Amino acid sequence: MAGAIPFTTAENILLKLSSSVFQQIGLIYGVDDELRRLCETLSTVKAVLLDADEQQERSHLVQDWVRKLKVVVYDADDVLDLFATKACRREFDFQERMKYRVREFFSSSNQITFRYKMSRKIKEIRERLDGVAADMAKFNFRERDHRLEDTADQYFQELLTRSFFQELQKDGYDNIISCKMHDLMHDLARSVAGTECCIAHVDGGNIFERVHHVSFNSYLSSSWNAPPPLLKAKKMRSFILPVQYQTGYKFTHGAINSCFKCLRVLDLHNLRIEKVPKSIGELNHLRYLDLSRNFFLTTLPGSISKLQNLQTLKLERCYKLKELPRDIRKMISLRHLEINGCGKLTHMPSGLGQLTSLQSLTRFILGKYSSTSIHVGRLSELKSLNHLSGELNIVHLEHVNNVLLESKEADMKEKQHLQALSLNWYREDGNGKDADVMLLEGLQPHQNLKELHINGYGGVRLPSWMMLNMVSLLPNIVVITIMSCHRCQRLLQFDQLPSLKVLKLYGLDALEYITTTTTITATTNFVNGVREGVFFPSLEELVLYDLPLLNELWPSNVEPISSFLGTEVASARQQRQQPSLQFFPCLTKLTVVDCPLLMPYRVYLEELMKLRSPRSY
Repeated sequence: MAGAIPFTTAENILLKLSSSVFQQIGLIYGVDDELRRLCETLSTVKAVLLDADEQQERSHLVQDWVRKLKVVVYDADDVLDLFATKACRREFDFQERMKYRVREFFSSSNQITFRYKMSRKIKEIRERLDGVAADMAKFNFRERDHRLEDTADQYFQELLTRSFFQELQKDGYDNIISCKMHDLMHDLARSVAGTECCIAHVDGGNIFERVHHVSFNSYLSSSWNAPPPLLKAKKMRSFILPVQYQTGYKFTHGAINSCFKCLRVLDLHNLRIEKVPKSIGELNHLRYLDLSRNFFLTTLPGSISKLQNLQTLKLERCYKLKELPRDIRKMISLRHLEINGCGKLTHMPSGLGQLTSLQSLTRFILGKYSSTSIHVGRLSELKSLNHLSGELNIVHLEHVNNVLLESKEADMKEKQHLQALSLNWYREDGNGKDADVMLLEGLQPHQNLKELHINGYGGVRLPSWMMLNMVSLLPNIVVITIMSCHRCQRLLQFDQLPSLKVLKLYGLDALEYITTTTTITATTNFVNGVREGVFFPSLEELVLYDLPLLNELWPSNVEPISSFLGTEVASARQQRQQPSLQFFPCLTKLTVVDCPLLMPYRVYLEELMKLRSPRSY
């Protein structure tokens, strides 16, 4: 049976070796020549992997070569991870000593011992890889250029067209987030994976010592102990528990942390964990850690910041978690930090802004800051996080002290990959402040933004980028929600946004208008009785809730017309030379609650929607 080609691992090793950080480490510890030779050999091997993948389907000799290559590549990844992690820890420790002016440097004997051990391990790996590379000549492999992402996408799309995957689910931005696999295809995939991947029985009876990826398809209770076959799988890289659910039991996970030092993926979600052991920091190779839905977890050990290769940390719905690691800045590889539902978190740690690889940060909590709050991160931590994508929810903006400086330093205009932004103020008295205007002015997002949610804003007016130039500054905005902004009086230019599909307004006590102007004059350009452009041209859903002073949905001297009213009505209004405009041409869902001055408009809008679909409102 053909084995999986280690494309990803080889690519990651080459990225490490070519990084400036690794080159500096190599020079410092005197192993730069060995690292260079290792990189050259692996580059040569990587170039033929696509051809080897095809040939192994027809040749047992090639399959055996792939197996040997996989072993040495995985070992190389382990050694380089360990080398980089220990070197970075030494650098962090050195910086801490310098910061507090403590003259305790590493002993020269320890330095020499570390250098000797790592040099020997790297040389051994390089020689083994040289041996595997030398055998390539036997198979006449052809070199092919490829990008890892392109190859992965090509494989996925090909499997998709062959119905290998079914029932795709996409997010609001058309990204595929999940899919299902038919039982027959699943059995085929398991067969192809061989003994390297295992969906394990509770007793571990089907686990082989050389397994790399283990998933349990049944619930593990507190009475379960890691079976001997599992404990023998010292090279295991993935431990996944997809079927866990909350019960009164507490799963014991200590054996997992202590026995499997090569783990890359560790899934401990929904296990009623109250305390994560310090030994978690010994999993040097860990890339993915899921601790989500452990409702009673209150703290994380400081040792977790030693996971300098960790890329994903999932903590959603850890309701009682009070604080993120104070030394989170040391987790230099972190890309995804998911903390939705962590309601007890009071602040983000200082130093978070040093994690420049961060791509997902679902919430950013601003704590009360004072001169003694050295561990509390400010809004300016966002400055260098320009790779953030998806959704960002910033809460407790009322805690920002220097609104001009901090909002400018957050540099939201540079976050071009963000798709949704939520800005929240929470004040007990509900009263707003004029400083909110300056703060929101400085938080102008990139024009690629698709969703904007504002809650608790205390200004009388919105910032200039939402009042004067919104059409050009936010041309791609699809959803806008504004709630509990009790002093806000007018929303301008919302009616002209070309892509806006959903508008939701809640609890705006002072709001009177949501139009660009209150009247349309005789000088307005009309085409066939309709103003050039339309009023809310793409809006599909409109929610108006608790807006006691809102009295107009369109300019007061305009008779709204629509293609649904027929040409005779439009012609009659044109003969009266009364200004008209096409409005809400796409509206299919309307909610109006506690808006006493809007009742005439509601009846009219509902009549229009009845013409589109009797069940659309």
